[in-house]
Amino acid sequence: MQNHVEAIKLLQDWAKWLVGLDSAAIAALGAFTTRSGYELQTMSPATLVCGACATFLFLSSLAFANWLLLALPGVVQRASEQSSEDIFAQGTYGGGGHRVVFFARGQHVFFLAGLVAAVAFVVAPQYPVLSWALLGASLVGVLRLAVEFLRNPARFKVPA
Repeated sequence: MQNHVEAIKLLQDWAKWLVGLDSAAIAALGAFTTRSGYELQTMSPATLVCGACATFLFLSSLAFANWLLLALPGVVQRASEQSSEDIFAQGTYGGGGHRVVFFARGQHVFFLAGLVAAVAFVVAPQYPVLSWALLGASLVGVLRLAVEFLRNPARFKVPA
C-alpha cells in the first residue's frame, strides 16, 4: 500500500505542475495578444484559429487535471495491502467509472497538443502555412485518444 500511496502522490504532484503550466500558457497566449500583429482586430484567420485552439486545448487539459485530482483521494482510500494493481488501472469515483489512466492521459495529450498549437499561434503571422500544419499535428494526438476511446471504451473503464 505504501507504494500505491507514494505513486499517487507523485502523480498528484505532476498533475499540479501541469495545472500551473496550463495556466501559465493561457496567460502567455493572452499576453501575446497585446503585441503588434496579434491584436484581435487584425489577426489573420490562421492566428485566430491557432490561438483559439491552443486555449481550448489547455483548458481541456485543466479539466482532465481537475477530474484526476478530484479522484485521487478516493483511490488512496481504496488502496489495500493486497492490491497489486497499477494505480493507473484503479477506478475513480467509488472504484468504478473511468480508470485513472483515462484522466492522466487526457491531461497529458491535451497539454502537449496545446503546446504545439501555441507554437502555431506564435508563428502564424509570419508563416501561416506552417501554422496550419502545426495545428493539424497538434490535433493528431487528441484525435487518436478520441478514436481509441470510442473503439474500446472498456479499456478506460473499470468493469462493473
